[in-house]
Amino acid sequence: MTVISRRRADTQDRLLDSALVAIAERGVLGASVEDICEHAGFTRGAFYSNFDTKDSLCVALLNRHGERIARAVVDAVSQLPAPPAEHQCLEDVIDLAMTAFQASRPVEPTWLLARQELRLYAVRSPSVRGALMQAEFGVQQLIVKAIATALESQHASLALPLDRALALLDAYGERLAMEAMLGGQEPGGDDWSVRMAALLRTLIDHSGPPTDHA
Repeated sequence: MTVISRRRADTQDRLLDSALVAIAERGVLGASVEDICEHAGFTRGAFYSNFDTKDSLCVALLNRHGERIARAVVDAVSQLPAPPAEHQCLEDVIDLAMTAFQASRPVEPTWLLARQELRLYAVRSPSVRGALMQAEFGVQQLIVKAIATALESQHASLALPLDRALALLDAYGERLAMEAMLGGQEPGGDDWSVRMAALLRTLIDHSGPPTDHA
């Protein structure tokens, strides 16, 4: 593992923060190296001493976000109350599952837009595609395990495999957030949480054993 200095790490973070905003505003192709450097307060030389190309910056941005979200999910799960299963009602389980899910999918405007742009760009760029898939897969594994544990505590399962249910929740949550932004409102909030919980509630099936999440 390569160890970098604090100063270099700070430089990289500032460039990545600047890139995140630029990509959200103008897309990956529209966010020039010059724009990213100017907003961060650096020269092109500082950029290329830290990143070989704009693609390598996109990879670093995805890796950093994936690591941050993974830590947030682990932290959220570790703080969830764990009363005996017989003292939990189904609504408690849904609340626990949604707490873990929300930690993995922060509804923040800049990241929502940047994520869309990065995903579109990754379809056309193999060097970025792998980093995006790895970052999203790692978070998915954490959240699948957390939701599975919550369901198993109530001897409940889902009407479809957990990974597919997570994809459905992810798509619906993103759709709700984008609709809010298009309407000039802040994404997330109580309405988002209520509607997401309602979807999860409709997916729960009490007729069989807990869903296999392997």
